[in-house]
Amino acid sequence: MLLDGVDLKYDYPIPVGGRAEPGVPDVIPFAVQYYQTDASVTAGKANTIATIDLEYQ
Repeated sequence: MLLDGVDLKYDYPIPVGGRAEPGVPDVIPFAVQYYQTDASVTAGKANTIATIDLEYQ
């Protein structure tokens, strides 16, 4: 998982508050990508699930 194009550190807080104007929602720029882990790539299914827990303080 990426945050602003950089590998995300898991179990690490990401401060996002205070950036938006009143009435404008904050946007957390998450993205995901697959990493090649073998010498060759073949066609097939590539299913995944990601869970993001948000904690408001």
